[in-house]
Amino acid sequence: MIPQTVILLAALVLSADLRHEGLAYRWTDVDGSVRISGRLEDVPKDRRNTASPMKLVTVREDKDWTEPFAAPMPNPVSVHFNPPGSMAVEAMFNGLVKRNAILDTGSETIIITSKLAAALGADIRKAGKTRLRTSKGIVEAPVVFLDDVNVGGAHAMRLEAAVMDFPGRGHVSAIIGMNFLSRFVFEINARDNEVTFHKAAGR
Repeated sequence: MIPQTVILLAALVLSADLRHEGLAYRWTDVDGSVRISGRLEDVPKDRRNTASPMKLVTVREDKDWTEPFAAPMPNPVSVHFNPPGSMAVEAMFNGLVKRNAILDTGSETIIITSKLAAALGADIRKAGKTRLRTSKGIVEAPVVFLDDVNVGGAHAMRLEAAVMDFPGRGHVSAIIGMNFLSRFVFEINARDNEVTFHKAAGR
């Protein structure tokens, strides 16, 4: 039975143990690109007074996992997103299924379509449910576990995903939210349409 624990950083957390791993700093460079650095010292001096601290959070399920939550990876990993503005990338799910996805810092959790869930062999009829805050209000969605999500070589393991056929998705099958992104320190370079993932401290 799937434990009903889902990361919802801005809205709702169900039965989870949150551990703060430290701070990262969000800042904007002279070209207007948003960047996130792991240390304040890595932010240019003329930008430090406008850098915003961000908590790095790891969410663990009730079970005391002993395996790592992020796979070995080169450091750093840079991924080009396309088209400009939407942060669309290609992602591999469970090492088996490759689909187009959108990186979204405004989404609390990964969301996948019912077709992608079926391609991964998930039986959503037996899945637990979670509540998501959307533009149309609170909705319920089935929850499935993903063994591995790989975005351009940045791997994260044992992630929960809500199953929901979101509107306006086009050829996109998933939204990759903060329960993936918070496993890393990442920088978004809007000028070059590139996101760079760095290993978070202690991982």
